[in-house]
Amino acid sequence: MGNWKKIRSLRPDSDASRVRQAAQLQCLSRRMDGALHLASWLTAIGVQIRRLTISPTHGVIRVAFTPLLWRLFAGDCAWRERKRVGETLVYTWFAVRDGTRIEWEEIECLG
Repeated sequence: MGNWKKIRSLRPDSDASRVRQAAQLQCLSRRMDGALHLASWLTAIGVQIRRLTISPTHGVIRVAFTPLLWRLFAGDCAWRERKRVGETLVYTWFAVRDGTRIEWEEIECLG
């Protein structure tokens, strides 16, 4: 009988638990709305979306590189990672819009 009380106490029956769940769902819904709006805009201007990831804290849209990205995000994009792959350097760039990070990779030949 003691184990049943412990299991029952873990159930999300409390008001605080319901409030916390509602806040998490609301946050996730805002992230999804922002990412959907941004993905729709990127698609409408001809940017190819490779992957879209949503978490309760942020969204990430991975897009194919196009020179248009430099014009769209001039002045407020930065590189997040630089790695050497064989005879190339791969730069991962990002910009943030509507709470969602847009990422793309640019490849530079070394040889």
